[in-house]
Amino acid sequence: ELVAKLAPLRARFAAKPPDLEAGRLLAEVHRKLHRLPDAEATLRALVAHAPGDEEALLALERVLVQQQDLKGAIAVLEKLATAQPRTALSTYQRMAQYAAEAYLDDDAIRYATRAVELSPADANANQKLGDMHRRRQDIPKAIAEYRQAIRKNDRLFAVHLDLAELLLS
Repeated sequence: ELVAKLAPLRARFAAKPPDLEAGRLLAEVHRKLHRLPDAEATLRALVAHAPGDEEALLALERVLVQQQDLKGAIAVLEKLATAQPRTALSTYQRMAQYAAEAYLDDDAIRYATRAVELSPADANANQKLGDMHRRRQDIPKAIAEYRQAIRKNDRLFAVHLDLAELLLS
């Protein structure tokens, strides 16, 4: 049944002016049919028509992640962070995660640092940044981030143990 929906949705999205809701539905139909390159193309066209469309940007991010294009997903999230500052914290956290998965360690630390800056009271953000520094064998920075996390939330017992392990080594 979904294949029959493609042509009408394509026509509505290609009209002047384009029906943006039809574009969203068309991208979702492509995604459900596992036509990820078509879904990506549709979502990129939708974002071109409505650059600040949070829903379209999030859908594009999901499609790019499904295609293992983490660098592309990070680029989309950068646009989302500027378009939607209220969700920038979670956006930067996802960017850090994707960068770490793509072995872009410097970028991962930069995004995690930005997440800490956006939420200075969030001990978990400091813990994640400390974990990244620890993986890179930057022990002094890891210790500093773990100490910051403990100052913000002294009930993070796993962080206490990680900090103790680093200090003992």
